[in-house]
This record gives sequence, C-alpha cells and structure tokens, in this order.
Amino acid sequence: MFELKRLSEEAIPAALEKALRSPSAQRTAGIICERRAKARLHHGHPGSGHDAYELLREAMSWYEQAETLRPPRNDDALLHWNTCARLIMGNQLTPRTEEKVELSLE
Repeated sequence: MFELKRLSEEAIPAALEKALRSPSAQRTAGIICERRAKARLHHGHPGSGHDAYELLREAMSWYEQAETLRPPRNDDALLHWNTCARLIMGNQLTPRTEEKVELSLE
C-alpha cells in the first residue's frame, strides 16, 4: 500500500484515484477519509468539527462497503468503522445545519 501518513490536501484526489484501483479499495479510501478527519480535528479551525464529521461519515460508508467484500476473519473494516463512531461520539461531532436565508426584494 502507498504512503498515507503525510498527504497534502492537493494530493488527496490522486491518492483516492490510486486507492480505488487497488484490491482493498474501499478500505483504503476509508482510511484516507478517516485520516483527513483526524487532521481537521487536530487543527481545530472554525467549522473543522463539521468537516471532520462529514469525512468520518464518508469513511464509515467506505468501511461498510469494504465489510461486504472482506475475507473471512478479517475485521479491519469493522474496527475502523468503530473508531470513526467513537471519534464522532467522543468529540460530539455533528453535521452542518443548513441555514435558510430569505432575501427581501424591498
């Protein structure tokens, strides 16, 4: 597997494209999203909690797909899914709320 530890934001699309061509594509894509979420939480910029939530949910979706394709006795995808769930609950992460803005033409 290729190096995932120090990907810049610019390198993410290429890494995902490469990941989706590998035999363990869904798990690898999930790991990329999970690590991006952890980086967002670490930096703590405004809105980073919402960003992290969205990335963790995306990772969980990838792990769910990987779970259906896993070899017998390989629980990696399930363990990663549980890690994402614990991060969401432990950091009390929530999705962004949509603000409804009505503009007046007066």
